[in-house]
Amino acid sequence: MLRRGHLTADSHPAYKLPEKSGPRHFVFSRDQRFVYLIDELDGKLHVLSFNRATDTVTPIQTVSILPPEFSGDKLCGADVHLTPDGRFLYASERTSGTLAGYRVDTASGKVTRTGTYPTEKQPRGFNIDPSGQYLLAVGQLSPTLSVYRDQCENGRTRRGRQVPGRQGRELGRSGGLRRIQSVSWRRAPDPRCLGFLDAVPDRATYH
Repeated sequence: MLRRGHLTADSHPAYKLPEKSGPRHFVFSRDQRFVYLIDELDGKLHVLSFNRATDTVTPIQTVSILPPEFSGDKLCGADVHLTPDGRFLYASERTSGTLAGYRVDTASGKVTRTGTYPTEKQPRGFNIDPSGQYLLAVGQLSPTLSVYRDQCENGRTRRGRQVPGRQGRELGRSGGLRRIQSVSWRRAPDPRCLGFLDAVPDRATYH
């Protein structure tokens, strides 16, 4: 709880997750009615209804971020982001090296899977630019960065071409994803340093 610029611990947690789930990141919906929380250890995405008056949440949905064909035993949920319009959500899973896409029902908060998109090895970090047109993903064990662009309004995607480039920062839009560029480094980038420059509708701009 924040009071006069100081944090004060609540006497009771807002929500308790199952043991060994490993909650990692969460994001609020635009209207702050819902929270989307990703687990690191069990590959789950939780949709929670948030009550601002009581500072508590209520679970309304839990889904897997793993690809349907996944058969590994070590799960590593990594990152989660909503598009600026709040209509789509993406989550990354490091073991499978994929991004999971979901359509968001803004009235109920619930999500519906739209696709699974291969990306960089161990995608620890990704983000979406303020225009909602580009999604940029980096991998903890990958020397490249992938730039995706929205392909359509139905939340589906196909993989685009890869080309060499200089270090860049940019990102993806409110539906499906199409990979439009791959940028190489001499060594794997630190996903924690992911940032933005200008978002250009028809091309990626790098500095």
